[in-house]
Amino acid sequence: MIKIRLWGTRDELAEALPVLRDAYDIRSESEICADRGQSKLYRLYIEADIKPLPGPTVPSKRRRSPNRKRD
Repeated sequence: MIKIRLWGTRDELAEALPVLRDAYDIRSESEICADRGQSKLYRLYIEADIKPLPGPTVPSKRRRSPNRKRD
């Protein structure tokens, strides 16, 4: 799981959310919070899991132990 903090205008957050929902399995999403002071920016917090990439997986290369003798 990863935690993501988005920080931007309401329009920017609204534009970013669908992109993030395509790339991640969203576990939780906070309410949009106004930034402190006279800032025109907002914050949004997300907890998510990365979605597996589609398509074939590449097998990892196995390393031989340096102490193992060849047969």
